[in-house]
Amino acid sequence: MELTHGNNYNRIEVLAPAGSLEICKAVINAGADAVYLGGDMFGARAYAGNLNNEEMLEALDYAHRAGCRIYLTVNTLLKHKEIEGQLISYIRPFYEHGLDAVIVQDLGVMRLIKKHFPDMDIHASTQMTQTGSLGAKLLWDMGAERVVTSREMTLTEIAQLHKDCPDMEIESFVHGAMCYCYSGQCLMSSFRGGRSGNRGRCAQPCRLSYKVYDNDCQINDKDNSFALSPKDMCALPILPDIIEAGVYSLKIEGRMKNVTYAAYVTSIYRHYVDEYIKYGRKGYKITKKDIDNLCDIYNRGSFTTGFYNSKKGKEMMSYERPNHRGSEALKVVSNDKGRVTFKALKDINPQDVFEIDKEHSFESGSFVKAGNTLVVNLPRKYNLYKDRIINRMKNSSLERLVKEKYVQTSFERDIDMYMEAVKGSPLSLTAVTGQFSASISGSEVTKALKQPADYEDVKSKLIMTGNTGYKVSGIELHMDNDVFLSVGELKKLRREVIAQLDNNILSSYCRTYKEPDDSIINPCCMTYNEQDNSILSSDCDAHNEYHNNCTGIESQYNDVSDNAGKMLCTVYCHSFDIVSSVIDIVNSPDNKLDIVVGRIYLDFGMYYSDRQRFIKACEKINKMRIKLFIALPYILEQSRARQLSAMLDDIEHNTGIIDGYLVRNIEEIGLIGSRKSKVKDIITDTGLYVFNKYAGYELKDIADKAGVRLLSHTLPLELNNSELQDTLTAGSEIIVYGKIPAMVSKSCVRKTYGICDKKCSTTLLKQGSDVSYIVESVCSYCYTVTWAGTFDLTEELKRNDLGVRSLRFEFIDEDTFTIKKALSFEGVSPYKGHFYRGVN
Repeated sequence: MELTHGNNYNRIEVLAPAGSLEICKAVINAGADAVYLGGDMFGARAYAGNLNNEEMLEALDYAHRAGCRIYLTVNTLLKHKEIEGQLISYIRPFYEHGLDAVIVQDLGVMRLIKKHFPDMDIHASTQMTQTGSLGAKLLWDMGAERVVTSREMTLTEIAQLHKDCPDMEIESFVHGAMCYCYSGQCLMSSFRGGRSGNRGRCAQPCRLSYKVYDNDCQINDKDNSFALSPKDMCALPILPDIIEAGVYSLKIEGRMKNVTYAAYVTSIYRHYVDEYIKYGRKGYKITKKDIDNLCDIYNRGSFTTGFYNSKKGKEMMSYERPNHRGSEALKVVSNDKGRVTFKALKDINPQDVFEIDKEHSFESGSFVKAGNTLVVNLPRKYNLYKDRIINRMKNSSLERLVKEKYVQTSFERDIDMYMEAVKGSPLSLTAVTGQFSASISGSEVTKALKQPADYEDVKSKLIMTGNTGYKVSGIELHMDNDVFLSVGELKKLRREVIAQLDNNILSSYCRTYKEPDDSIINPCCMTYNEQDNSILSSDCDAHNEYHNNCTGIESQYNDVSDNAGKMLCTVYCHSFDIVSSVIDIVNSPDNKLDIVVGRIYLDFGMYYSDRQRFIKACEKINKMRIKLFIALPYILEQSRARQLSAMLDDIEHNTGIIDGYLVRNIEEIGLIGSRKSKVKDIITDTGLYVFNKYAGYELKDIADKAGVRLLSHTLPLELNNSELQDTLTAGSEIIVYGKIPAMVSKSCVRKTYGICDKKCSTTLLKQGSDVSYIVESVCSYCYTVTWAGTFDLTEELKRNDLGVRSLRFEFIDEDTFTIKKALSFEGVSPYKGHFYRGVN
C-alpha cells in the first residue's frame, strides 16, 4: 500500500496468516496486502489445516484478483531425499500460477529455488535466526529479497539494518505468539518427544509448568511456574516507530489460529496502518476498545510490545498460565447459594463464554450493557465470592462480525466500464481496473424500429456483475439516441469483457517454467581420496559444482604419520577445568587413546571469566601442536558485533596463534569476513543447519561471499544414521558426545524471577521427576542456553563407519574420569539422541 503523506516510508504491507483457504479469503477481505500460508508439504506449521494443491491455486487467483500477494512457507529443514525428489515438483505448479514469493529456512531450499525459479522472490525466514545487517547482507548477496527479523531485534537494531541494507525488504512480527527461544534454534520439542520445531511439529514444551532452582533453592511456586511462556505481542502502541525504523512488512502471527482471530486482527492492523498513512504520527491514536477486543480474541496475560522497546523480565512473561486469558468482563456482586449476581464491566453479548476455572465455564444468554447486572444460576461448588473478577474467554459479537463481514462475503474489485453504441459500427464494451483492461466487440449497431435503448436501463444491465469478483464503480456510455440494443447481447458482452479482464489480470502473474541450463548436481557418483576425503573424480561434467564447492575444504590437522590408524578428532572445552583435563589426558605418558586430537575449540566465555588464564590456555594448546579455534557465541546481536570483534582482536594480538573460529550463525560469518584480521578460517556449528548436501554447498558459497574459508560444517543433531550418510560432504564433522543445546534464548529465567547479577550462573528447571534442564546465563552476550541431556555415540562411531571428516567431543561440565572414558569410546551415556530414531 502506498503512503500519501510526506515522509520516506512510502510502502507498508499488512501481512496476514492463513491456515486454510477460508481463512486466506477472509484475511484478504479484511484488508491484508499479502498472505503467508502453507501447502501440504514443507511448512513450519504441520498441524495447521494448510492448503492442498487445488486450494493453493484458488488462493492465488483470489489474491491476485484483489491485488494481494501470496507467500508460500517452505520454511522447514528438508532431508536430502525430500529436497531431491519432491521440492521442485511441489513448487512448480504454484510458480507457474504466479506464486509471489517463497519463505525459506533451509539453505539448500534457497539454493534450488534460485536455480529453478530465478525470477521468484525468496524471503529469508525468521527461522534463519537473522539478528543483524552483517548476516542480512550475505543473504541479500545470495538472492534473498527480504529478511524476516528475529523477534528479539530491537527498534534500534532494525533501524541500523535498514540503513546498512537499504534495498532489502524487512519483515517483522507485530502481533501474536512469541517463542521463548530464538526461532530456528530450538531443539527442546525435538529431543523431548521427537516432534521437531525445525520440521513444523513443535509440541511447545516451553508452555509447560517447571520448578525453577537457583543455588539449589526453588525460586517459584505453582502460581508462577510457567517459566518459559512469554506473553503475546501487540505492537499497535509502537506501530509508527516500527514503520519508521524501516520495517516494510508488518507480520501477524497465527497460521494455527482460527478465522475469527486471523481476520479480526488483520482488520485492526489494516485500520491503524491506514490511520498512520492518512494522519501520520501525530494523528495516530489507539482506542481502548480495540485493545480490549484483541484481548478477547486471544492473549496470554495482556500484551507486550516484545523486544522492540521492552526490557526482558517478568513483564514479558505469562508465567501464571500459558494459554488464553480473555479479558475482565464480570464482577461478582453476590452469591446466594449458587444464584450469582454479576456486574457487567463491559457490554456482554449472547453466547459469550466466561471462565470459572480451567475446567469450568458458562455462557451468557442475552445482551447486557456495561454497568448493568445479570443473574446466573451455577453450582454451589464454584468459588464465586464477592468482588471476584471473571474473564470472558469468547466474545461472540466478534465471531459474528467476522463471519458476516469477512467470511460470508467475497472480495469485489472495482472496475470502470465504457460502452460505445454508434449506428453502423460494432457495439463495443471496455472494462478497466488499474493497469489492466479488456475490450469486446459485438454485432453492428442498428437503428431501433420501435423502442430505442434507454440509457439507465442499459447501465443497469451492465453493472449486474453478480459473483464474478468485480464491481462496476464507474460507467460511461456513448450511445446514439435511436439505437436498438439486445438485452441478451449486453449481458453476453458484459460476461465476456469481465472474463477477458479476469484472464488478463491472472495471466499477468503466470510464468513458464524452464529447466535450468545445467542440471542440479547429484553427487552420488563422486569418488574420494580415502586419506582426506578430497574429490578425486566425477563421472559427469554436471558435478563440477560439487567439486568447486568442496576444494576449499582442506585438511586442518598436523602431520599424523606417526599415529597411523588413529582417528582424527576435535574437542570442545567449555571451562578451564575441562581444558586442563583434556591436556593432561592427551599429554599423559600412558595415553592409549585410539584418536589424535587435531583441533581444540575453546569457548569464548572463558575469556570473559579470566582473560589471562584464557591466554595461557591458548599458549599451552599451541605447544601441543594442536590447532586452536575459538567457539563464538550462539547468538550475536547486531549491537554486540563490535564487542565480539574487540575480543577477537585482543586474543589474536596477545596470542598470535589462533587458527580459526567455530561460528554459530550467519551474522558471525559476516563479522569474521569484515575484520581486517588474517584469521579467516571457520567451522560452522550445528545451528547453521546442513540437513542436505545442497545446504552445504550454499553455506560454502556464503562463506566465499563473506571472504572467509569454510573448512568444515558440523552435521545437525536431528538426523538419524542413514540420513546423516545421505548428507555427508567432504567437509562434514559430527558431534559424537555432548549435551544438547535445547534452546538459545534472549529471555533469562533468572531475570524473570528477579535475579540478575550478571555472574553467568546456571539455573535448574525440573518438570516432574525425570525431566530436567540446566539453563546457563551467558551474561557477556546477554542470552541463555538451555542444556538438555548428554548424548553419546562413541560406541556407534568408534570405527567412524559414517566416514565423516572428523569426530567432535563436547565437554560442558564433565570431570576428568568421564572425559577420558568418552575419549576412549567406552560409552558414558546410554542416550543416543536422534541417531536411530531421527525426526519426522
